[in-house]
Amino acid sequence: MKKIIFSNIVFSILIIVFGLVGSILISRTLGPSQRGEIAAIILWPTLLLYLGSFGTYQAVIYHFSKKNRNIENIWGTCIIITLLNSIVSIVVGSTLIFLTLKLLSIELKWYSFYLLLFLPLNIITQFISSVLQAKALFKEYNFTRLFTPLFYLIGIVSLFFLDTLSVNNIISLQITLIVLQFFVFLSLFNKRIGSVFNFKYHKKTIKIIYNYGYKVWLGDLSQGLNVKMDQILISGMLLSKDLGIYVVATSIANFTSVIPNAYKTVFLPLISSTKKMVEKINITKKVLFNFLWINLGVTLVCFIATPIAIPLLFGEEFRESVFISYILLVGFLFLNFKIVLASIMQGFGKPLFVSYSEIAGLIALLIIVYPLTSTYGLIGASSAIAVAYLVQFLTLFTLFNRIKNQYND
Repeated sequence: MKKIIFSNIVFSILIIVFGLVGSILISRTLGPSQRGEIAAIILWPTLLLYLGSFGTYQAVIYHFSKKNRNIENIWGTCIIITLLNSIVSIVVGSTLIFLTLKLLSIELKWYSFYLLLFLPLNIITQFISSVLQAKALFKEYNFTRLFTPLFYLIGIVSLFFLDTLSVNNIISLQITLIVLQFFVFLSLFNKRIGSVFNFKYHKKTIKIIYNYGYKVWLGDLSQGLNVKMDQILISGMLLSKDLGIYVVATSIANFTSVIPNAYKTVFLPLISSTKKMVEKINITKKVLFNFLWINLGVTLVCFIATPIAIPLLFGEEFRESVFISYILLVGFLFLNFKIVLASIMQGFGKPLFVSYSEIAGLIALLIIVYPLTSTYGLIGASSAIAVAYLVQFLTLFTLFNRIKNQYND
């Protein structure tokens, strides 16, 4: 188990590093304003990749990690789910793109819409990754995680040295990678899981996946809005430069999520496949205790490194990001703990508990984010999101203790 966690951490670090290097090249070349434009263009397509799944990614992991699950009709089931999810997501997403992204010109809004049209291919590749994770094929799963960040970095570096790094070329690169990723993952699925030419589907499995998935989706919806509400408001209320500053600040805070995401990858299928409640609780106690100290250590290192790293890597234009990053690091301290605990609760078969915590965080965010952002700008937006993460953690930890106390009683 330790080897698997270590392997996942290594891959997570590589993904973060690849993304960070790409972000540095883009930020130094284009500056805060155009960096903000890119963030706004990909905002809704990225968010709808997860919200538009309606919780089916986690449902697939939970359902197919069980032993003796029939996967004969899994591909046809995947196609049906993808079609249903894509229709709703593209209609909703296109409306949001043209109504909310006020800092973008109409031309750049169309770039965002074109990116959204490739959502079905993205959903299928995420579905494939979920099946690989469910079946504990972590080597293949980590390959799917690393594929896009690696080739995206190669593309960004190529554009940088060709002196053609621009907003439209970056979006074209992303669309190209979505298509390439689709065919590569399709080949991997055919090799490790089963034939992609079997279009038979299983109605009961679809019903089971959506029945579990909607419970997760309630939390995903709240989480997605929690994570992106700040960027949504910045896109509608502030300048593209402000969004660029904010995105660079989040890149440092996101580095602390490497380890919790590695834990999440392993422990969701592990807990869900463990039958005895006493074993589930014992595993949970050990995981949470070990992660507590790791989380504190990583956050402290990032606190020390931030004032040096941001101006050194991204340039003096982004020095304003340092204080914003400090605020976000405090929030991520609680978010990271919640990520691990949320995966465990889903493994317990309690996805609604995760949803409750996300909804609680969203309510807190909606109450404070607008007045704080309108009054204090970026500082207000980042403070609001940090408070929301704290509320999420406290809510989920309270619900977990309720389960533990009921069992002890």
